[in-house]
Amino acid sequence: GLEKRNLLLEVEEEIVSAITLIIGCIPSYELRNNLLARLLSSSYGILEKLIDEDNRHSLRQNPANYSQAVNFAARGLYRMGTVFSYLAISSSTGPINNDTILALLGVFWPILEKLLNSVHMENGSLSASACRALSQAIQSSGQQFLMVLPKVLDCLSTNFILFQSHECYVRTGKVLYLYGDISENYLT
Repeated sequence: GLEKRNLLLEVEEEIVSAITLIIGCIPSYELRNNLLARLLSSSYGILEKLIDEDNRHSLRQNPANYSQAVNFAARGLYRMGTVFSYLAISSSTGPINNDTILALLGVFWPILEKLLNSVHMENGSLSASACRALSQAIQSSGQQFLMVLPKVLDCLSTNFILFQSHECYVRTGKVLYLYGDISENYLT
């Protein structure tokens, strides 16, 4: 995968965005979703490894391994955010429909929710990457994001209280407000 190539983040973003734009042009919903799943499978795997309860203690025993796992997870989140961002671009110019974004969101949110509720969010870089990916998912999915809105608001507010030095939670809340079209019903 890309994480083994030690590419600069900007180069990796260019590669992922180009691949995503190409995948976005594929008219077959099933093929498009399978290719997106393959593109992001290593990112999901890295995150699952980091948030796995059985693995957490062994990772933390070795600071070098833990640091590497957190860095890989942050890059994986960055990659996911890039895919969401470029799927939104593809949807305005090609055959991408809401079902593709919803399918991706259906896999992305449960993993991100576990991460947001984990002790790993104390890491500023990981928090920033998670918030960036979440912001891009919100922007690309808009109203479809409302199905997980209560959980998102809970995670953001809890993490803001715990890690007030991580301003990314405030920025993500602003994106959620702007793109999620939050009504007063959700804020009361």
